[in-house]
Amino acid sequence: MAVVDPNQVVDVAFRTMEERFWHRVAETLDRIFANGRGQAAEYRRRLGAYREQVAHAPAEEQLLVYHSEPLDIAADLAGARVTPGHIAAYHKLEHAPAEA
Repeated sequence: MAVVDPNQVVDVAFRTMEERFWHRVAETLDRIFANGRGQAAEYRRRLGAYREQVAHAPAEEQLLVYHSEPLDIAADLAGARVTPGHIAAYHKLEHAPAEA
């Protein structure tokens, strides 16, 4: 009989939430902040570097990141200030049907 290790379940759940978080940041960069493919590619490069930095940060710093709004992380990576227009577009993105 297989036994489920509760620590592994928590780890899998966290990894799923973590991937959803980063997917939302990437989607926000692409759909709200990027003006064209070249800029989107640059933002994705910045996102990759930031994810790597976060992965090696102390647990406390990681918690702060994962409790941030993906819109704020995306804006920082894009070097932009969040405007009411960005917020409205982000809310639409949040409520859009999930992509397959």
